[in-house]
Amino acid sequence: MKFKKSIFFIVTVLILSCSIYFFKEKWYPLLKRYYSKYNKITNREDIIYDTKTAVWGIDLSHHQGDVNWDKLVTSKPHFVFCKVTEGKSHKDTKYNYHRTQARKNNIKMGAYHFFSYNSSGKSQANYFIKHAKLQKGDLPYVLDAEYMPKMPNRKAVTRELLSFLQTVEKQTNVRPILYCDKNFYAKYIKGYTKKEYTLWLCDYNRKPNIPHSFWQKTDKFKVEGIYGNVDFNVFNGNKEQLQQLTID
Repeated sequence: MKFKKSIFFIVTVLILSCSIYFFKEKWYPLLKRYYSKYNKITNREDIIYDTKTAVWGIDLSHHQGDVNWDKLVTSKPHFVFCKVTEGKSHKDTKYNYHRTQARKNNIKMGAYHFFSYNSSGKSQANYFIKHAKLQKGDLPYVLDAEYMPKMPNRKAVTRELLSFLQTVEKQTNVRPILYCDKNFYAKYIKGYTKKEYTLWLCDYNRKPNIPHSFWQKTDKFKVEGIYGNVDFNVFNGNKEQLQQLTID
């Protein structure tokens, strides 16, 4: 019995030693390289530079909890996008408050809808418009389109996304902004419509290399007035160009 225990102990030690060596020599360099690359985008020095030199903003929903706008405005964001709806029956509980506070503090605000693949694009667009209640001087309506674990076929996704975008434009005379990542745009939108939409692209590794107006740079931004992390976005232009995007 003692002999078997000794063999088991030796084998266990050998396995652990090999595992540690393999991790140190193989996986650790890869993880370190990835972290360093990612950190170039999300570290505090990079964000602090942006808040001083770029036209930047955040996007808010009920996930940020109770936002202290008196503290938030001291950081002087240039714009904020607020979540309004999701699908055809869910309205964000914080939208009205965020919309009111943004306007009160003279911060450009826009409204976004989180797209669901469980209902038609037209029905979602109508529900979104009903609750967004944007006005002159606000930023345009935004469609937030993201991958889900189980995606419908490509044709169905494209059809319903375009139906949403077209319905919003028809009902409001405002061409909406499309939020997604570059791969999503290439797969479901690019080449399937003659119209060009203002793009708000999500990429946490590097600046998108296709035309865009907004870049969501990280989801780990820290700012006064918000507990926890919030998305950080940079406008690809100056304040005058941001003003030109607003609703007439």
